[in-house]
Amino acid sequence: MVVTFICKNDWANIAYILTECLKKIGVECYAFKTNKHHYNYPAQAPIFSKANQIRPYVEKSDVIIFIHSEYIETGVNLKNKKVYVMHTGSRYRQNSAAINKVFNPIVNATLNGGDMLGMGAKNEIWIQPPIDTINIQPVFKKNDGKKLIIGHYPSGKFKGTEKIVNVISKLKNRNFEFVYDLNTVPWNKQIERMSKCDIYIENMMEFQGDVPLKIFGMTSLETSCLGKIPIMRFPVVKEYEKLFGKCGIQVTNNLEELENKLEWLLTLSYDEILNLQKQARKWVEDCHSYEVIGKFYKKIFEG
Repeated sequence: MVVTFICKNDWANIAYILTECLKKIGVECYAFKTNKHHYNYPAQAPIFSKANQIRPYVEKSDVIIFIHSEYIETGVNLKNKKVYVMHTGSRYRQNSAAINKVFNPIVNATLNGGDMLGMGAKNEIWIQPPIDTINIQPVFKKNDGKKLIIGHYPSGKFKGTEKIVNVISKLKNRNFEFVYDLNTVPWNKQIERMSKCDIYIENMMEFQGDVPLKIFGMTSLETSCLGKIPIMRFPVVKEYEKLFGKCGIQVTNNLEELENKLEWLLTLSYDEILNLQKQARKWVEDCHSYEVIGKFYKKIFEG
């Protein structure tokens, strides 16, 4: 099997990461994109500007996946290949009908993030993102008697930051330091500043426009990988656990739950905090490592 991922903007570096997952389990795999990512990831998919630059790879591939709801003309007849599209974020949420018209006639199935299911895509499969559990090692809390550090470094405006800050201001237990910053930084700097937290709040936004937000993002995986306690809205956690296994996120589906959860966490002992951090790390190892996700996608493509 030969697999190729194609995209314009490789948001969250997902096309490149998925090639690494499949390579881990012995699948020949490639990824290409047209634009460099502003997060400046240390390793990214190569950039192409003309279809003929990637045509040899597309021609020899058995499976083609268009990433982030964007079609790119390859100049290759795709009728004898397995073709998929992956819907992951805002572009599809706000334009699902138009995008379905482009992809439904040409794909075998659609690879959808959890809050993009049920919007008319063909043969939907609920996908999960991977995280590099080898190169991102945990930085567990030290037993130093210092206050807990609660972090929030949003990657965009749809994270409910104002709501989160308001809840933080209401907390009665002040045994913490709250750190947040709205400025976007390169990925390695983002990892560095998240590694200094003990608890991390990813997202408390309920809607993007009229579309409900239901699923965690890469940030929850990154913070869990770092050995932090991830907190966010995840209203479909029960459905997730039936399919993929026990989740390590501390789920807070509304602001009252967020406030209560934080007040509870702030009463815990060092050992109890450390145990929750280790649970989060084990979650990503068991459910989202490169090998686990590579096998997940290979099974889809072989089906």
